[in-house]
Amino acid sequence: MFNGIKTGGTWIGGIGMIDRDRFRPLRRLPSVAWIGGVCAGIAYSVSVPTWAIRMVWVFVTVTGMGWGILAYVLLWAFMPVEPRLPPDYPQRTGDRGRV
Repeated sequence: MFNGIKTGGTWIGGIGMIDRDRFRPLRRLPSVAWIGGVCAGIAYSVSVPTWAIRMVWVFVTVTGMGWGILAYVLLWAFMPVEPRLPPDYPQRTGDRGRV
């Protein structure tokens, strides 16, 4: 409840409204992975195409003196793994070729 109005999300202090239908928990998806499933998991979590996350990751790695590689390895090591591909993965990411 926010200002007397029931909303569909969760109010988190300092961040704002988080829409539960749009955002999912951050998990690796090795079943659709090119390397470790990190980019696929991020794409599923924030509901954007997987290719877009991969392109941003390559850009950050190339322009950031390799920091993208370190971040990827850390996420690969510490992100929990989703054992199965979520059934709504193709709809959330637009990735129909690898499923």
